[in-house]
Amino acid sequence: MACFENFRDNLPNSTDFPLSSADDWSPWHITVQSALDRCDLVGYIDGSIVQPSDRDPTYITWRTRDRRVRSYLINSVDRSIRADLTGFTSSAALWTHLCDRFVEKSGSREYQLLIETQTATQGDLSAQTLYGRMRANFRELRALEPGPMATPAEREAFRDRRELYQYLMALRPEFSALAGQLIHRDPLPRLVSAVAEVVAEETRLRTIALRRSTPSSTYEGVLAATPTSLPGSSRKNTVCAHCKKPGHPIADCWKLHPEKRFGPKGRGQRRTTAPFTSAAVATEAPSSYTDHLGVSERVSIS
Repeated sequence: MACFENFRDNLPNSTDFPLSSADDWSPWHITVQSALDRCDLVGYIDGSIVQPSDRDPTYITWRTRDRRVRSYLINSVDRSIRADLTGFTSSAALWTHLCDRFVEKSGSREYQLLIETQTATQGDLSAQTLYGRMRANFRELRALEPGPMATPAEREAFRDRRELYQYLMALRPEFSALAGQLIHRDPLPRLVSAVAEVVAEETRLRTIALRRSTPSSTYEGVLAATPTSLPGSSRKNTVCAHCKKPGHPIADCWKLHPEKRFGPKGRGQRRTTAPFTSAAVATEAPSSYTDHLGVSERVSIS
């Protein structure tokens, strides 16, 4: 082929911009593959052009072209990365290393591209500018699709992944934390497994909402009816179930009932409620039964 004969002239020395981070990978690897494809040299990085034996007559040609491709790859990355790439003896091994290093296997980049594409609006942009921005996303998304040599299992995994992303994007905002955890997992969970986790999270959130909607007084009376707050026990042995401090039940806790705090700047005696009997749990004592200042008396409710 003509490009094989003149590949030194057709293949540039490097890409227009160097690869420096995972954010650069999608446009960078598209540029690299396009340049190599024009010269029929993609097989040197994907392994389809196998290295011949050193006794094979074509070995010299293969080695010369492989070295040129390897030089092109090294010159196309940031200078801070080049020192780590000098030990590779083939373009395919070098390319595999770059893929392992910079490709986000978690799928977060693909998920971000899908969201940007789905939520894109023109706003004040011209129609041509909007197309230019969206076209960049289209190219990246196409690059993530299975190639012509992909197996049926790889194609099915791709469809399952895209359906998972679309499902997560449709969830309500309260599931955003779980959605973030799912797309950052490696390997990515299957759609059915992710749905099971979302259902479990939905049940948990529903339970929390139910607890918050239940009046606190329902629990307050039950918690107040602890053995230390029943008649016959001293207040000094009583421990508040809310603030965990001794000397008062939860019904007299200043943090829950600031209206019971009195005296100079609130540093006075505690207005206590009448103690409960076992038959009067979660009910209030008649207002005529009150403790005297500074005295914790046991009041018998008949």
